[in-house]
Amino acid sequence: MIGFIRSTRSLEVSYLRECSCSECTRRLPTRPARRSGYRGGQGSRWGRGARAMVPLLQSLARAQLLCLCATAASTVTEISTDRTLQLVRRLQQSFDGEPRTSIRFGATFGPRTQAGTEAFDTHRGYTFWADFTNSQGGIAIRGTDGVVRQYAVELIARDDSCGSVCEHAAQLEVEANYRALIHDDGVDILLGTSTKKTAIMSRVADELSTINVACCSGPASFYSEGRAGLFGMHVPSDFYSRDYLKTMSISRNPATGRPVKNVAIAHNTRTTFTNATCSAAASFAREYGMQVVFNEPFDPAVMDAYAYRALMSRVKNAPSPAEVFIGCTLVDDSIAITRAAHDVGLLPQQLTSLFLTVGPTKPVFIETLGNLSEFVVAPSQWHHSMRYSDPYFGSSQEMNTLFKRLYGYDMDYVTASAV
Repeated sequence: MIGFIRSTRSLEVSYLRECSCSECTRRLPTRPARRSGYRGGQGSRWGRGARAMVPLLQSLARAQLLCLCATAASTVTEISTDRTLQLVRRLQQSFDGEPRTSIRFGATFGPRTQAGTEAFDTHRGYTFWADFTNSQGGIAIRGTDGVVRQYAVELIARDDSCGSVCEHAAQLEVEANYRALIHDDGVDILLGTSTKKTAIMSRVADELSTINVACCSGPASFYSEGRAGLFGMHVPSDFYSRDYLKTMSISRNPATGRPVKNVAIAHNTRTTFTNATCSAAASFAREYGMQVVFNEPFDPAVMDAYAYRALMSRVKNAPSPAEVFIGCTLVDDSIAITRAAHDVGLLPQQLTSLFLTVGPTKPVFIETLGNLSEFVVAPSQWHHSMRYSDPYFGSSQEMNTLFKRLYGYDMDYVTASAV
């Protein structure tokens, strides 16, 4: 599922379509993730309710396909290998007859004090899911001996310094943490927290024969590198701009009355996610008969307000006037680019539409920019207003209601991906 959310104060959903891949429909839950957790407190905040046991290992054992689908013309990529099933079998066997009470998940988080960051949102999602799961009795696992036993969800969390910018030293820290989670902390499954860490996590997990789940990693390339134990939740971010550009290619510029043709692109060079997403955007634009009149990378580590204004001035002064701007960005970049687009007169005077990958769906985007945040388009993997049923929470709305009761705000797709 990919959604396009117009960034208004009410976060109105203006476009959303559901993946129609039959394999996804058959196997995957109607929310983006369910196989992760954080050890909840001893007292239940949820009440007992109906028992909700997540058959984790059975789900993994059945997961012989990874669904990569974004539109009705969905793609299913075969990733099943004998080694994948061997890893699942090995994990099952580790529970046979052992006197243990929990299944251990391990994750390494960057700075998680600021709301809206990946570390904060994924940690909160894991916490929320584990509290709910443990209040319902935990996870039921059928061992290879055929006996079903119940286990509490436990997370071993380590901290790293990999934030919006993840330098080489921070990457080494992330790798050391993942190795320690397996060797020292005895985790059963590794959990991802951001795209920046997925390549590191999957490499370590593959080396040490450990199943790992990427809650929040979009690029399809991660799943074509032969990592037998890597499972992902997101629709590939390569497709983020596809339906948007297809729609724009058959739209007319209200100022000229002519079809929209000219696309400007800028991307954050610091992540595989932003690089891959904008590379795909350029290809989709050409596929739909549009002209890429500007395509420039930027490094957020050396950017300030003046540099962003200079970037958007170059967009404005492109040889052919840009009508659509696509920014493959993270939260801080999105805020800076939107403000700069207004400062140099691209918005609302010149651009027909502004599309940003990450940022507009976050409350901090709207809180920081106020009215400048209006009519920015962004993709979303999930939204609480969609009427999807769910065997564990009941529906997307019910899950969001529980979350909002605890934390006072609506869940976004990053948090939902870690649930």
